[in-house]
Amino acid sequence: MSLINFCLKRPMVVLILSASLFIFGLFSLKYLSIKLVPLMQSDSVNIVITNVGASPSSIQNEISRKIVNALQSVQGVRLINSSSQAGKSTIDVELDPMSQIDSLQTLTAINQAVSSTSLPSRADQPIVTQTGWRNGLFSFSLYSNTNTPLQLLDYYNEHLQMQLKSIQGVAEIDVASDISKPIIRIKLDPQKLEKYHLAVLDIKNTLDALNQSLPVGKIVVNNRPYLLTIETETASVPAIENLIIGKQYAQGRPNSDNQPIIYLKDVAQVSYEDALINKVKMAYMDGRNALSVSLIGKGQGDPILVTEKVQSILKNSEKMLPPGMHIKVVHDNGVLIKTAIIEVLWTIGLTALLVILICFGFLGRFRNTLIPVITIPICLSGTLLFLLMFGFSVNMFSLLAMVVAIGLVVDDAIVVVEHITVYLEKGNSVKDAVIQGAKEISTTIVGITLTLVAVYIPTLFMTGVYALWYQQFTVTLAICVLISGVLALTLSPLMSY
Repeated sequence: MSLINFCLKRPMVVLILSASLFIFGLFSLKYLSIKLVPLMQSDSVNIVITNVGASPSSIQNEISRKIVNALQSVQGVRLINSSSQAGKSTIDVELDPMSQIDSLQTLTAINQAVSSTSLPSRADQPIVTQTGWRNGLFSFSLYSNTNTPLQLLDYYNEHLQMQLKSIQGVAEIDVASDISKPIIRIKLDPQKLEKYHLAVLDIKNTLDALNQSLPVGKIVVNNRPYLLTIETETASVPAIENLIIGKQYAQGRPNSDNQPIIYLKDVAQVSYEDALINKVKMAYMDGRNALSVSLIGKGQGDPILVTEKVQSILKNSEKMLPPGMHIKVVHDNGVLIKTAIIEVLWTIGLTALLVILICFGFLGRFRNTLIPVITIPICLSGTLLFLLMFGFSVNMFSLLAMVVAIGLVVDDAIVVVEHITVYLEKGNSVKDAVIQGAKEISTTIVGITLTLVAVYIPTLFMTGVYALWYQQFTVTLAICVLISGVLALTLSPLMSY
């Protein structure tokens, strides 16, 4: 039994499959991420290492250069950028999207290279974060006429920071400010240290031992365990001045517990310093003090959903802002994406309307026009299902491919309808005309479909970062053409029957 005969004898099978392809394609749109351009698979890794008090040259020589040298041997790395500033080293590693090595293996190798690098003992543990393709999603300003930059930063840290970080799809948050935290400065007196036979390391060890959280046990409440800790941190100047750092032992006398105690204030001056503001790096909004916050998105996240969540958080926060403090959105990439997508959707609708009018003008009959036109929504909706299966997204390139495909998907159906019409005009019965016309043209339909698909195959072998964009365009177009070819051999003869 030929395919044409099967479709005519089992019409419900063809109709159900066609309707299922259309419906499941619409449902897949719910799970497809919407982006401006296809996802760049060139993930990036951000490495941050802090070493408080170190000069930029020290950071460069003792941290940045060592990390960069260690990463150069990692396969799958495309580009390494390092930035050294006072007390902080920032290294951005971009992975090669065309590498044959899996990105997960490359990330593991990067973590191993960083952890095995010998760093200064006073440096903090490296913070390694996978950020994906860095794209600025959203930025806003927190500004005020009456509040100081420090007050703006404090409000952001207490009320907005954790909410924004909890949004899935946000890789990093950049705050444009250079405000140092309040500090307690300890100025040691070398002569007094020598007098009491103390070293700087003794003072450091005492302070390190003080700033700890010590576990002492746990309690169980309603079958839920709670860890008990003792916080030994000291924040006040008097408490730090009265830290015991040793005992005074006189020469020629035996050591005993009754020797005078040495306090930190005996060998150092302890002072409290307020936060410092670098006015050169401060942000301003309409001439007023402002705090500029930018959100960097993950490549895998849906930018529209992320920006909508940010907008919701800011809208709720505006109701609870202190007097004189305001929030203003500076950049919303989600709005730009939605505007661009809507423009392309309008283009798709206009293109479909023109195709319908042209088909009706040349075919001359409503029924003959409906048969090729009905393939347009089925092909476009079915393509969405395959985009989800292939891990693609709805973006400018895939939508533009659908615009082009609208003119291609009706070709096969038009050829089938016209060939069947020829047999009808010769006086054949409807069934004979459908069977004979569809059978004779089926080989031609297969040839046309495969020829169109073959044109796009070479793009799959393109290399480079931007090849990923063109590949998604051609794959989307090829899927539309393949679906139209199948419909021309199944649904179109059935609708002509």
